[in-house]
Amino acid sequence: MIMGPLPAVLPHFWFGKKEVQVSAQETYVGISFCSTARNIFIEHYHSKASKAELVSRMVFALESKVGILPPWEACQLYLALVDPHLIHGCEISLNIDEAPWKKLEAVQHGFLRHALGLNSQTSMLAPLFTETAIMPLWYRHVILALKYLRYLLALPADRYAHCALRDSLALAEGGHASWALDLLFVLTHLPFLLDLPDLLSITAKGIQALIREVQSGAEKHLQGVIDSSPKLYLLRDQLEPNGDKWPWHQTLYFRHYLSVPNRDHCMALTRVLLSDHAFSLERL
Repeated sequence: MIMGPLPAVLPHFWFGKKEVQVSAQETYVGISFCSTARNIFIEHYHSKASKAELVSRMVFALESKVGILPPWEACQLYLALVDPHLIHGCEISLNIDEAPWKKLEAVQHGFLRHALGLNSQTSMLAPLFTETAIMPLWYRHVILALKYLRYLLALPADRYAHCALRDSLALAEGGHASWALDLLFVLTHLPFLLDLPDLLSITAKGIQALIREVQSGAEKHLQGVIDSSPKLYLLRDQLEPNGDKWPWHQTLYFRHYLSVPNRDHCMALTRVLLSDHAFSLERL
């Protein structure tokens, strides 16, 4: 595999007496690389989005045999069968290009809308996550990438992966293309500001604090969307049971109304609360 545009006349490479063919695309430990594309992971995005979409359709095809899946069961099937495809290799192939990333995101949105019985065109995105306790894919990818960074830092200094990380950090420090520079790009393009430490001197403790900051920022951002939307006023100031203590507010929580036994009643209630109904108020 030759990185970058292939020459008009390909050179010949030999391994002993056997000629080695030049390839523009290969798969290594489940991750597809394309050496001729600007984003070397573009084929990996397309492949995983297609597989996740196929699995999503297979999950909901069960409804022809068992009836409509309740939201709780649908969400568990999502986490077990669809989510692994959507996060596969995300700690390596960071989300720096919007177009391929949107394909993965569309699969998550489509699944959750179907699970909640919502319209695929008019329903808002924030309630898909605040009402099911599922983290938006964007933040989930960032958190997994930070956990991978923590893992690499903890490796012995003579391990190849740790050496590669140090080289990547040095390249990023000089402003050169690298995994570490892509990670900084992703962190600085979140919809909220982070207190970013120096990656060259960051510690496992600092990474854990950054992970908590991303999680907290994601919840605050979603709650801000709920609080500022005139369509979602019924979702504001929700309190959830807390055992023997006072009810408390949780931004990401699987809401109790999604467990209404009658599926038609559950779907109707969900659509009213999420303002995805055909009442005159909504049509106007």
